[in-house]
Amino acid sequence: MATPYVFDSNTTDDQVRGILKFFDYIGRSPTTNKTNIDAIKEGYEVAQNKNQPILPKIMPWKNEDFLEVAKELENQYISVDMDYFSPFFDTVIENQHAEVPVAAQKMYEFLDTAIQNVFQNPDTANVNAILTTANANFQKYLTDNNL
Repeated sequence: MATPYVFDSNTTDDQVRGILKFFDYIGRSPTTNKTNIDAIKEGYEVAQNKNQPILPKIMPWKNEDFLEVAKELENQYISVDMDYFSPFFDTVIENQHAEVPVAAQKMYEFLDTAIQNVFQNPDTANVNAILTTANANFQKYLTDNNL
């Protein structure tokens, strides 16, 4: 399972450079430097020593040198019968979910409130009015935040 890493949009350039160096240190960057490759190997070896299954990774990287090294390492450490997993890995790229639109979480928040209101008041809730209010609130949020 991949772990997403995020940082604040107000992060300084120096902080971003530090984060990228940290990603190398923990083996989570698309570089072929010794620090990154050693960290990836160590991760595989720890999993191997714990008898954990090791599967291929789904990588968003485009760096061909890195992808070649990563594939070599996977071939060395994968510990499962890929006949069982190939159908998934062979189609994962074409089955990718599109990125959610801007402010999707905020939209879900307004919709959750609307749905909760309907469920809490099933006999009296005016669904059209509740959805109209949710839509207006969301549009106001988008306008107020220049989205």
